[in-house]
Amino acid sequence: MSICGLGRGEEKTGGREKPALLADAFEAIVAAMYLDGGLGPARELLRRTVFASRPSETAIAFRESDRKSALQEFLQARGDQPAEYRLACETGPDHQKSFAWKFG
Repeated sequence: MSICGLGRGEEKTGGREKPALLADAFEAIVAAMYLDGGLGPARELLRRTVFASRPSETAIAFRESDRKSALQEFLQARGDQPAEYRLACETGPDHQKSFAWKFG
């Protein structure tokens, strides 16, 4: 392992630009902030980085539309891959179904 935390193989294959590794590093930073300072500082970091691009539109979308559509619109606006859904279960009579979804 190098001083910067990546092995030679990761360095050679562009590890510093891989979305999964960058996401893991960001998650570790958010977790460290939470453990060190509590929810407030971690929430502020997320607000300023993840939700900074469209905070008011995102908040309105989640309040005024169904959650699945709002999530898809949010991801699309950021240029991210769409979420994949799997039906976990459905309950209730045919005229008033309730659904539970798994995201993956």
